[in-house]
Amino acid sequence: MKTRKFLAALLALGLVVSMIPVTAIAAEASGQGIVKLGYDTGMVEKTIKVVVQYKSQTLDEYEVHDSQLADQPITLSLIGTYAETYDIESVSVDTPNSSSSTVHYLHKDSYECRLSLTGNAPAIFTVTLCDPLELPSIEGDTIDPGIGIIEYRAFDHDMLKLLYTAGVEGIDENTEINGVTMRFVDSYKVDTHEQELLDFQTAGNQLDYHYYSLSNASNGKGVPENIRYIEITYTLDGADGPETLRVYSGSLRYVNKSAGGSSIYNIEANNNGTSLVAFYNENDGESTTWSLYHVAFVTTGSPYLPGNEMPADPVYGNGSQYQFVNWDHSVGGGDPFLPYEPISDDTILYAQKTSSGATGTEYHLMNPDNSLLNRVLELYNAGAETPVESIDAETVEVQINSTDGTTSTNRDYFSNRWCNGMAYYNVYAGSAPGVPGPTTNSHVAPAEAASATIFFTVDGAENSVTIKIDDAAPGSLGISLVNDHIAELIVNPAPEPPSDDDMTGGGDDPTAPGILGDGAVKVQCVTTGTGNSAQHEAAAYSVLPNSDGLNDSYKFGTVVPTADGGYTFKVTIYAAKYVAQYNAENGDAIHKLAENGDGEATITLIWDFDKNEWAPESASLPITFQVECGPATPGGGEDQTTITVTPADMTIYEGGKSGYDSVVGHGQEDANESTSLPHPIFKITAPENVDVASLTFTNKSSGNTWKPILLNEGAEGEKYYRFEPQESTRDEVRVQFIDEDGNAVLEDAFNVSETQESFAAFSIEVYQGESDSEVTASLSGGNDPYPVETGTGTLTVRAVENENATTDVQEFAVSSTTKPIEKSRPAAEKASKSAVAVEPTNGIIYTLNDTGVPIDEEESQPALLFDDIIQSDGKGEERIEKLENAADKAITESASSGMERQYEIKYLDLVDENNGNAWIKASDKINIVWPYPEGTGADTKFQVLHFKGLHRDTNNGSTVTGFDPDDIDSVVPENVTIEKTADGIRFSAEPGGFSPFVLVWEEEKGTTDPTPGGTPPPYIPPADPDDTGVSGLLNTEDHIQYLFGYPEGTFGPENKMTRAEVAQMFYNLLLDQDVAVTKTFEDIPADAWYAKAVNTLASLGVVSGIGNGNFEPERSISRAEFTSIAMKFAVGVGEGENIFSDVDKNDWFYNAVVNSIQYGWIRGYGDGTFRPNNPITRAEVTAIVNNMLGREADEGFVDEHAKELTPFSDIEKHWAYYHIAEATNSHNYTKPSSGETWTKLN
Repeated sequence: MKTRKFLAALLALGLVVSMIPVTAIAAEASGQGIVKLGYDTGMVEKTIKVVVQYKSQTLDEYEVHDSQLADQPITLSLIGTYAETYDIESVSVDTPNSSSSTVHYLHKDSYECRLSLTGNAPAIFTVTLCDPLELPSIEGDTIDPGIGIIEYRAFDHDMLKLLYTAGVEGIDENTEINGVTMRFVDSYKVDTHEQELLDFQTAGNQLDYHYYSLSNASNGKGVPENIRYIEITYTLDGADGPETLRVYSGSLRYVNKSAGGSSIYNIEANNNGTSLVAFYNENDGESTTWSLYHVAFVTTGSPYLPGNEMPADPVYGNGSQYQFVNWDHSVGGGDPFLPYEPISDDTILYAQKTSSGATGTEYHLMNPDNSLLNRVLELYNAGAETPVESIDAETVEVQINSTDGTTSTNRDYFSNRWCNGMAYYNVYAGSAPGVPGPTTNSHVAPAEAASATIFFTVDGAENSVTIKIDDAAPGSLGISLVNDHIAELIVNPAPEPPSDDDMTGGGDDPTAPGILGDGAVKVQCVTTGTGNSAQHEAAAYSVLPNSDGLNDSYKFGTVVPTADGGYTFKVTIYAAKYVAQYNAENGDAIHKLAENGDGEATITLIWDFDKNEWAPESASLPITFQVECGPATPGGGEDQTTITVTPADMTIYEGGKSGYDSVVGHGQEDANESTSLPHPIFKITAPENVDVASLTFTNKSSGNTWKPILLNEGAEGEKYYRFEPQESTRDEVRVQFIDEDGNAVLEDAFNVSETQESFAAFSIEVYQGESDSEVTASLSGGNDPYPVETGTGTLTVRAVENENATTDVQEFAVSSTTKPIEKSRPAAEKASKSAVAVEPTNGIIYTLNDTGVPIDEEESQPALLFDDIIQSDGKGEERIEKLENAADKAITESASSGMERQYEIKYLDLVDENNGNAWIKASDKINIVWPYPEGTGADTKFQVLHFKGLHRDTNNGSTVTGFDPDDIDSVVPENVTIEKTADGIRFSAEPGGFSPFVLVWEEEKGTTDPTPGGTPPPYIPPADPDDTGVSGLLNTEDHIQYLFGYPEGTFGPENKMTRAEVAQMFYNLLLDQDVAVTKTFEDIPADAWYAKAVNTLASLGVVSGIGNGNFEPERSISRAEFTSIAMKFAVGVGEGENIFSDVDKNDWFYNAVVNSIQYGWIRGYGDGTFRPNNPITRAEVTAIVNNMLGREADEGFVDEHAKELTPFSDIEKHWAYYHIAEATNSHNYTKPSSGETWTKLN
């Protein structure tokens, strides 16, 4: 019974006891409050006193007087409901100055004895009550009680785990188990109902244990179910004396170890998420007896390392008698213990000895994030004619090579293998002599290990690469010792690319010439002058720095591995900046690249392992750019005509995955990549006799040049162009997007709630630099350039309500080259709450806005915008109400009797996600698949209504001036033809025919589907948190707000919950937050908002890291991980029914999930799955945690006070609406017989 219920019971019992008379005078008296006394009557006045106790507190006390008590049968029995509330644990009889009682029989609810009283002093019966017996777990087959005798064994390591899991501090291998006693529930042949287990000293490679053989098993008295508790007497290391701990049956498990005709149970701790790792070693080198050498306790499912140090292997005598090479799983030598493998249950290990001399070594070639296999792949591809995409890990074999080249481990050795999935590859370097074969091996000590050769198969042919073992060298294998016999090898990262300072000589020594040295770049005039000599002398330069934000002098490549284990790095040098410098040094002379000259050159850097730095290939230098002389000044003329470049108007939606990478912000020169602003296109006006496509545009300051490329070839009307950089120019034409305040911006966001508009306008301007550099346009071969002027375009940005509103069209497209739609996954699985756009099978062309410009097939990503109705401008509720009313009016008939109409309203359009969510048009109709709303399906009657023309900005002069609520009155919705499929509701949208759609259906009044994903499994009411133990750690009394929304006014019910958010949430609920922090993580800054929560819960053992001292706070958490953390706040219920098809008994999270099922915390999905590896959503978390805390929203109060609740714009009609309301609103409440009644919001 838990503390709070017990206190309530004590209060109630106090009232009962106060009503009991001190003296009760009748045999078989019924007025006795808890325990009834029964006996035969006699002639002489005698007294019996009964005292009833529970947990050292007296609950009842009375006396009975009668005439004669001589050799009388006495019974004490629990009365009525108390027999259900308690068991009788023990009865003691005190008969001072009189003969004592004889022959005791104890049962769960009664006690019997015979009593003779010869003196006048009363007989005192002290009855000790306990909680009702919890049955233990039995692992393996239950032993047939008909055999008559059952032997019970208790090993020291199992007793240590029982002490540890009971909270006894200081338990280690030095804790002595002095004795073990068993106590029985019902009568047994031992009068005291206790039996001390005997010590058994074994031989023949077995461990010592405590044991007792119980007879009378055939009548049920000797079976595990009749053992109430075991009592362990133990002495901690350094303690003054022994102590005792009583472990009750519910915390025990009995493991059937019957063998050789004997019926044996081992007594162990019930599975509670903690596993024991016990290391034994041979006593004084004798192979027949064993001593506990080291003990550790780890979270079940976690590896032994990290977090625990491997024990040092024992060495006897002076080290020459015995040495140990491994910890194995059996006394005769078995599979070696690999500490990185998850510990799934209690693990017993034995030190296996070898003769003196060489010792064995395990090499663990670590493979985090596939780094080992990736390095092997790099080295193979660097020397292969045909590169491959991956290495087949199943074919991998590894040998370790010695420094002298004479010794290598056996690659075929039987224990070499991948471990813990593919976390690392284990290579055993043994010490067995002989020719290497599958069972023999050669030893290479870590100090002598020079390299690792990895063998693998590609297309049936064996290949190999050799990686040097070196702690410092990039790409080599760094080595570190875990203990004397385990060495970790991990791939060192590739060298960092050179920095700008490395190239130009900046940094600590500004006079240094940089990697390439003085005179690395040469400009040479090839125009001949007098005497056929060059008209201008050549000049040499060190590498010039890039301009801010530009790569106008040089551009870095990437670090590339070579087949011999080295690295190269390419740098491209561009001519323009050096030619400009050359011109500046030669007065009025204007040079341009020679006709056959290159505008760029590439040099190769090689990593120097000796100097630990990049160095150029000597053959690459110097780089020479050849130039020719031009006229002293550019040509001109009064008759020149201006050319105008104007950015085209464009409409986009907020957001996007990528955008234009040459956007200039406010007050800066450098260009930035934007994920939300589109690639501009341009209109170019020129004299009638000028072919625009033949022009070359030049920035006279930088020397950069561009050519205009016509985008809508053959189209009538306006022509649109993009600019393509020429020769040494790598930069796109830079533009600025200017807001209404005159500021240049780098993103398309605007505040709808402030502007009260569902769209915003930005101007688009060509940016020519702070110096307003002159730009000219020249025809090919012409000498007289045209001056260039620039105009301004308009960018219209339509607001988006849901930031996750787009779904890629191509990903689920159906065409002649992709799989048919009926073979694709259901739409609801593809993207929760999102529809899917499907291309028709005859192909389609997408064009940008109304320009007729086709979007780039390779760079673009057509997507369907499936958005909610704009709410943040304050008009959302009115819009939705008007759309619903208009839909009702269009449907005409009323809802069916007993049914109510339901609506799902979405705003649809097509966008290019890779171009700042620019609005696009399709050349043909697009098929839409709208997922079935929760609780509906193909048998539900649906209607889809389309409200054409309601866009989120002014509509180019049409009668509709924007998507204001009043505009809805002027639109007559069209009834859309639909088809119900297995994937959802399918219909077609005509080209350009996007705007709001309303999905309408009916459902019975008052019905809801609380479980996402279909029909929920059978309902199990959530257990009382007092009964689960949750209330002992978490605040279940005060219904505080424990989850919060986002600054923009959303809750994000479908957002993934991160590890940091989970830690913070449970920390908010902790009863005691003042916990000594004993655990911190390297990737959690001390000032992080979640630092205190993570470190506190880690110190309590509730959460743990991911290894290498890291926690990964921003990583999403899976449903299995969350359930396991939640169960850390509760007491397990033992075995239970698993209702999920995708949860297996061997899964590390099995017990946590099954216990959560029994507690009524989780229900899973309607298809009978739990989906343990899915990231858990914020909505799912509210449902589970409310169940844990015994919290349940008062739906009537919530509906009545909806406007007073914490406002969220994205939870209306969500399946978890009331769960979220409970979690995000602090409130007062009362608890009626069922549910919860809210009385006040706080």
